[in-house]
Amino acid sequence: MEKILRLLNPKSTNFDSVGGGSYGALTTQDVCAAITYAKLSAIETELFNLYVSGSKTIEMIEKSISVIHRELLINHETSDDEFHKLGLFVVLVEMFCCAGDYKPSVRNRAMIAGVSKDKMHRVINQYVESIRVIINVYSNILSIKINNQISL
Repeated sequence: MEKILRLLNPKSTNFDSVGGGSYGALTTQDVCAAITYAKLSAIETELFNLYVSGSKTIEMIEKSISVIHRELLINHETSDDEFHKLGLFVVLVEMFCCAGDYKPSVRNRAMIAGVSKDKMHRVINQYVESIRVIINVYSNILSIKINNQISL
């Protein structure tokens, strides 16, 4: 997925060294067409927007949270609870705004969520873990859909 997303930023791509593998060299237009035909759900679209956006700000994540939470409610994968939204916020910040060497701990998550360590440990941490699994499933589906379109 990262190789494909790199093609969308032509300033950082050395097109001479981009190998196409079994289906020839890819261009930015190929990737854009594949994304168009991938038929992404609303959650997958929001995750993709967060993946490709250069400036991952808290405001962008909060906008995405409203869409993702609404879709998760429609799909009956979460409940309408303040802890679920807070857990979703923590998961998205950990995925898109934290450095690669970030270690998720109760203290770090409490600091991201703006709650006490005890509240995070007792209540919210279980929501974070369950939401992380759901978001990872949607991320994997997103990657599979785009890769399937490119390989066609």
